[in-house]
Amino acid sequence: LFYYEVTAEMFCTTKDSGITDLKGLDGQRFNPGGTGTSAEDLCHKILGLFDVNPDYFVASQADAADAYSNREIVGTIKLGPVVDSYVMQLNASVPVNVINLSDEEIAKIIEAYPFLIKVTIPAGTYDGIDQDVNTVGTPQGAQTTTKLSQQDGYNIVKAMFDDGKSIWQAAYPSGAENDYVAMTLASTVPLHAGTVQYFVEQGIEVPEELIPPEYVAVQ
Repeated sequence: LFYYEVTAEMFCTTKDSGITDLKGLDGQRFNPGGTGTSAEDLCHKILGLFDVNPDYFVASQADAADAYSNREIVGTIKLGPVVDSYVMQLNASVPVNVINLSDEEIAKIIEAYPFLIKVTIPAGTYDGIDQDVNTVGTPQGAQTTTKLSQQDGYNIVKAMFDDGKSIWQAAYPSGAENDYVAMTLASTVPLHAGTVQYFVEQGIEVPEELIPPEYVAVQ
């Protein structure tokens, strides 16, 4: 139906650890993300691809933050929006480095897990990180099946992008200015027929591969 946010998998290490790549995590005491979270699952998937085996410190996000600030671990994972308060908290306690993944690493990760996309964290997002950082992440949005009618899908998307836009922007200010149209058009799976109808109505060009066979043009 639509996407409204992209969450980045941020491999955070202490600057004084000197760890600036995934290989540097091998054998190091490292938290893979909050226990049972998707961040933890992605961490194991990604590091497994590169045969990187940290000494995992399994804990909740809160306990991991304490361990980070006490220098019991060299770093932790956070899956969240590009500007993430948890990473800011880490950086305030001990200066943080977010590992920059190479184009080759990102390509290998996406080939293995095509639900992931490349995410760039702009320079200056976090104090002390003065260069763009590339990683992978997941688009966040609303999904449905073809059982939802084109009209119902259209009504939902219109409410999100038009009639009710001010409501969710007030409720989610950190993502209020996200380019949700561009995020939706970057989908790797076909859009719902109602989404296509709304975009066509707005004069937005929809790539052919994103138009589902059940879509019916509305005059």
